[in-house]
Amino acid sequence: SLLKKKIKNKDRLVRMISVVLSLLLFVLVIVIVALLIIPELVENIKILINNIPTLIDDLEVFILDLLDKYPDIQNQIKNTAKY
Repeated sequence: SLLKKKIKNKDRLVRMISVVLSLLLFVLVIVIVALLIIPELVENIKILINNIPTLIDDLEVFILDLLDKYPDIQNQIKNTAKY
């Protein structure tokens, strides 16, 4: 009976250590992935913010070219704006 209790306690200890190590490994993987992704994400957001004026200018040129090619669109916009 005493031997069975020792074995049972040892099994519990091994199970507890396994669970703790598994959780630590999981957290470590999450941290490593975050450390790899977050700097890239921040850098891409900085690049996007720096390029916003150029993107807006390109969009303006695109819209003006579109309105020149299709004057009906411009008339539709004017008619819609009247309502």
